[in-house]
Amino acid sequence: MKTPYQQKLDRSQQELRVRRAERHARLPWLFRLFQKLGFEPIPPLYRSFLRNLVGTAAYFGPVWGGLMYFAAWSHTGLHPHIMITTSLFAGVLFGLMMAGYFYMKQRKLNLTAWDRL
Repeated sequence: MKTPYQQKLDRSQQELRVRRAERHARLPWLFRLFQKLGFEPIPPLYRSFLRNLVGTAAYFGPVWGGLMYFAAWSHTGLHPHIMITTSLFAGVLFGLMMAGYFYMKQRKLNLTAWDRL
Protein backbone atom coordinates (compact mmCIF):
# COMPACT_ATOMS: atom_id res chain seq x y z
CA MET A 1 0.00 0.00 0.00
CA LYS A 2 1.29 3.44 -0.91
CA THR A 3 1.92 6.14 1.66
CA PRO A 4 0.00 9.45 1.41
CA TYR A 5 3.22 11.10 0.21
CA GLN A 6 3.66 8.50 -2.56
CA GLN A 7 0.03 8.95 -3.63
CA LYS A 8 0.48 12.73 -3.87
CA LEU A 9 3.73 12.27 -5.74
CA ASP A 10 2.09 9.91 -8.23
CA ARG A 11 -0.79 12.37 -8.80
CA SER A 12 1.66 15.25 -9.23
CA GLN A 13 3.76 13.32 -11.75
CA GLN A 14 0.64 12.33 -13.68
CA GLU A 15 -0.50 15.96 -13.74
CA LEU A 16 2.93 17.08 -14.96
CA ARG A 17 2.98 14.44 -17.71
CA VAL A 18 -0.51 15.43 -18.87
CA ARG A 19 0.55 19.09 -18.97
CA ARG A 20 3.76 18.12 -20.78
CA ALA A 21 6.31 19.41 -18.31
CA GLU A 22 9.88 18.46 -19.19
CA ARG A 23 11.46 15.59 -17.25
CA HIS A 24 14.19 17.79 -15.78
CA ALA A 25 11.50 20.07 -14.34
CA ARG A 26 9.36 17.17 -13.07
CA LEU A 27 12.15 15.22 -11.40
CA PRO A 28 15.38 17.22 -10.92
CA TRP A 29 18.45 15.18 -9.99
CA LEU A 30 18.68 16.66 -6.48
CA PHE A 31 15.03 15.75 -5.87
CA ARG A 32 15.70 12.16 -6.92
CA LEU A 33 18.81 12.04 -4.72
CA PHE A 34 16.85 13.14 -1.64
CA GLN A 35 14.22 10.50 -2.39
CA LYS A 36 16.89 7.80 -2.58
CA LEU A 37 18.25 8.99 0.76
CA GLY A 38 14.83 8.35 2.32
CA PHE A 39 13.43 11.88 2.45
CA GLU A 40 10.01 12.91 1.14
CA PRO A 41 10.71 16.15 -0.74
CA ILE A 42 7.99 18.13 -2.46
CA PRO A 43 8.70 18.50 -6.20
CA PRO A 44 10.05 21.98 -7.02
CA LEU A 45 7.11 22.81 -9.28
CA TYR A 46 4.81 22.40 -6.27
CA ARG A 47 6.85 24.40 -3.75
CA SER A 48 6.48 28.10 -3.00
CA PHE A 49 8.79 30.72 -4.49
CA LEU A 50 10.45 31.30 -1.11
CA ARG A 51 11.03 27.59 -0.47
CA ASN A 52 12.58 27.15 -3.91
CA LEU A 53 14.75 30.23 -3.37
CA VAL A 54 16.06 29.12 0.03
CA GLY A 55 16.49 25.48 -0.97
CA THR A 56 18.39 26.25 -4.15
CA ALA A 57 20.55 28.96 -2.60
CA ALA A 58 21.40 26.74 0.38
CA TYR A 59 23.06 24.09 -1.76
CA PHE A 60 24.36 26.17 -4.67
CA GLY A 61 26.25 28.83 -2.68
CA PRO A 62 28.46 26.45 -0.67
CA VAL A 63 29.09 24.10 -3.62
CA TRP A 64 29.99 26.97 -5.95
CA GLY A 65 32.11 28.64 -3.26
CA GLY A 66 33.99 25.40 -2.58
CA LEU A 67 34.68 24.85 -6.25
CA MET A 68 35.82 28.44 -6.69
CA TYR A 69 38.08 28.17 -3.66
CA PHE A 70 39.92 25.13 -4.99
CA ALA A 71 39.91 26.31 -8.61
CA ALA A 72 40.92 29.94 -8.18
CA TRP A 73 40.65 31.63 -4.80
CA SER A 74 43.21 29.56 -2.88
CA HIS A 75 45.96 30.90 -5.14
CA THR A 76 44.97 34.56 -4.93
CA GLY A 77 45.16 35.28 -1.22
CA LEU A 78 41.62 36.63 -1.29
CA HIS A 79 40.22 37.50 2.13
CA PRO A 80 37.84 34.82 3.52
CA HIS A 81 35.08 37.40 4.08
CA ILE A 82 35.12 38.23 0.38
CA MET A 83 34.94 34.53 -0.53
CA ILE A 84 32.00 33.90 1.80
CA THR A 85 30.14 37.03 0.69
CA THR A 86 30.66 36.15 -2.97
CA SER A 87 29.44 32.58 -2.38
CA LEU A 88 26.35 33.85 -0.57
CA PHE A 89 25.64 36.33 -3.35
CA ALA A 90 26.05 33.62 -6.02
CA GLY A 91 23.74 31.30 -4.07
CA VAL A 92 21.03 33.94 -3.68
CA LEU A 93 21.32 35.00 -7.32
CA PHE A 94 21.08 31.41 -8.57
CA GLY A 95 18.27 30.74 -6.08
CA LEU A 96 16.32 33.73 -7.41
CA MET A 97 16.74 32.55 -10.99
CA MET A 98 15.66 28.99 -10.23
CA ALA A 99 12.75 30.05 -8.00
CA GLY A 100 11.62 32.43 -10.76
CA TYR A 101 11.86 29.65 -13.32
CA PHE A 102 9.80 27.25 -11.22
CA TYR A 103 7.28 29.98 -10.38
CA MET A 104 6.75 30.83 -14.06
CA LYS A 105 6.44 27.11 -14.90
CA GLN A 106 3.84 26.67 -12.14
CA ARG A 107 1.78 29.50 -13.56
CA LYS A 108 2.19 28.42 -17.17
CA LEU A 109 1.15 24.82 -16.43
CA ASN A 110 -1.63 25.93 -14.02
CA LEU A 111 -0.69 23.26 -11.48
CA THR A 112 -2.81 22.12 -8.56
CA ALA A 113 -1.45 23.11 -5.15
CA TRP A 114 0.46 20.32 -3.35
CA ASP A 115 -1.97 20.47 -0.40
CA ARG A 116 -4.93 19.81 -2.70
CA LEU A 117 -3.46 16.85 -4.61
